Amino acid sequence: SAITARDTITHMSDDDSIRFFPLPRLLDPESGRDVEYWLPRVLALERASYPPDEAATEFKLRLRMREAPSFFLLALTAGDELVGFVNGTVVGGDELTEESMSQHDPAGHLLCIHSVVVESSLRRRGVATRMLRAYLDQVQQQQVQQITRVALIAKPHMRPLYAGVGFIDCGE
Repeated sequence: SAITARDTITHMSDDDSIRFFPLPRLLDPESGRDVEYWLPRVLALERASYPPDEAATEFKLRLRMREAPSFFLLALTAGDELVGFVNGTVVGGDELTEESMSQHDPAGHLLCIHSVVVESSLRRRGVATRMLRAYLDQVQQQQVQQITRVALIAKPHMRPLYAGVGFIDCGE
């Protein structure tokens, strides 16, 4: 079944056929739209967007979707085709480390964004910017009081994208 407009985050793309949804709003086990429904689509997009040594594994994506669904946002076309996503987990420390990024601590205060992915044919059209803004708005709307900072690791060529939505480059 199609997803209705009332389930969307308020940010729309310039192309109104792309909408942003927090993962929990899309999970409907009765219709078969559970984590296992979305996982192959998310995994394929992740693998198409990152080098093999940087792409999240199926295990890591499943963990993020199951343990931190409130920090997973999907971008869908009007026909419910997945064309992008942002996901993160919350960590307990003050720094991003390999260890801290491999788990989700619901009581933590640092939100670590792991993936910002847009289907290749839609890149450089503002979709990632709008998707990140929707993601950050979603975190604020959830009123997750303990989240005091949002951070990510970015390659140099991606830093202007993140700066454009308010991230500050803290160096290496």
